[in-house]
Amino acid sequence: MKTVFLAGAGSLGNIGAEAIVLAVIELCRRHLGRARFVVSAWHRERMTRVLAELPDAIQVLPEQHPFSAARAMARADLVIVCGDVALSESVIPFLPQYWALRTGLARALGKPVLFCGIEAEALTRPSNRLAARSLLAGRATRIIARNRRSLANLTTMAGPSPRFLLGAEPTLHLNGTPAHLTFPAGELPGRRPLVGLALRDCFFAPLHYNPWRRRLERRDAPSRSLTPRMGEALDLLAGLADHLVAAHGAGLVFIPHHFLAQGGVILSDAEIARQVLARMRRSGQASLLPSDLHPYTVVDLYRHLDLVVSMRHHANAFALRHHVPILGLDVGEKIATFFQEAGWDDALVDPWSSPLPDLCALADRLLAERPARQAAMAAELAARRQDLARTLNEALAGL
Repeated sequence: MKTVFLAGAGSLGNIGAEAIVLAVIELCRRHLGRARFVVSAWHRERMTRVLAELPDAIQVLPEQHPFSAARAMARADLVIVCGDVALSESVIPFLPQYWALRTGLARALGKPVLFCGIEAEALTRPSNRLAARSLLAGRATRIIARNRRSLANLTTMAGPSPRFLLGAEPTLHLNGTPAHLTFPAGELPGRRPLVGLALRDCFFAPLHYNPWRRRLERRDAPSRSLTPRMGEALDLLAGLADHLVAAHGAGLVFIPHHFLAQGGVILSDAEIARQVLARMRRSGQASLLPSDLHPYTVVDLYRHLDLVVSMRHHANAFALRHHVPILGLDVGEKIATFFQEAGWDDALVDPWSSPLPDLCALADRLLAERPARQAAMAAELAARRQDLARTLNEALAGL
């Protein structure tokens, strides 16, 4: 029986990152048969609760620094870097350096490394470009990119390589939700259409690490404060939400994808939702879900929706998983790439340059075109799942 070490699992309250861990475990079982899993998690207590719902016992260790759980890694047959991993400097500026060190440890221990379905952005900082070249140079490393832009960025950084493979977002491969983790439909607004809003706090400069306080801090505003630019976007979204209720009799459900302990750097998704609710005139038709639902439960929730308004990559992925049309808000490269590569540019808008009437008209059109869009989404989902299954077979064979 193979032992698989999952590095960097989950995140600090990120439902999408946790769903990737579940998807990677499902995929490994499908391709490797029975396997043992050791999970090195950023949020050990939370990930222990999430994985306790699976049928097999899984060991969970803390992910605290690039050399965490070295002994467990040394006993593994394969190291998979998962979670919502990105070779990116737009949020955490030293992330490529972290993964270069983490991968370097695995290679020093003689372990093959697989990055499964990651985002790779263009890097500009010399230190990050150097770290990325170091990470990408290892012959025992395979990287499955989750979109063509990421694959092109990898090739630009390190040159063409058979070790760089085109895959897809791993959560698209999640199978059915266990019965006890399905979302209870009775807790949703009893109105149709049912519109889900997956909103987040946006920051407009990479975070800064303060070595004296040992924490990340915002550059664009004091921590845990709403920037004026973000306030403009929330005013627009409140107007859209009121339109959906007035014009369509819609039920609205705000879906937190990222929950943070008090004292976090940015506002939590639930806090952003409350900001929108406070700006609405028809907030009585809206509900806010709990922030710490199991990722399987959140994925299952999306099958009940008729439209998703999204600022989050994994809201897009979960909606695609259930063929739910998406009105995308372009707040970063990950969002734009998702829509552009699917050919859905007509459903992607800039929340800082789109007038409210245009946004409302787009929502009206997406609801009217829902059957046709669902059929197109089913075809897109099948193609992406096929890409990931094929490349994962190739990557595991090469390791």
